[in-house]
Amino acid sequence: MVFDWEKIKQYAYIQCTQIEITYLLDCDIDTINAACKRENGVEFSDFYKINAEGGKASLRRQMFKTAMSGSVPMMIWLSKNYMNMKENWVLPESIAPIVMAYTPNVKVIPIDEQIDDSNIITIESEP
Repeated sequence: MVFDWEKIKQYAYIQCTQIEITYLLDCDIDTINAACKRENGVEFSDFYKINAEGGKASLRRQMFKTAMSGSVPMMIWLSKNYMNMKENWVLPESIAPIVMAYTPNVKVIPIDEQIDDSNIITIESEP
């Protein structure tokens, strides 16, 4: 099997996984690994890492260009992911928390006013 190593570099560059590349080439990982060792002098995993990193660097470069051109969402994303910034949702001490309570609408009858149950009629069912 003949491999187009430039095409494989491009697959790695756009972040295709090694499994995806073997699927696109219709071969198994052992076949591409043996060919890579034979034709490039390195394991396929190393060949892949080198070329995938180039794609990551290119993507990162575009992200920075986008942020520097004024994209606020990209600036926020980069600041959170590269500068470890985060949004703190802590209320200032001057703002009191809102406390909500539920009070059921139940009338409490004092014991001395309780219903006299001697006047209650009960109906018994027939046997």
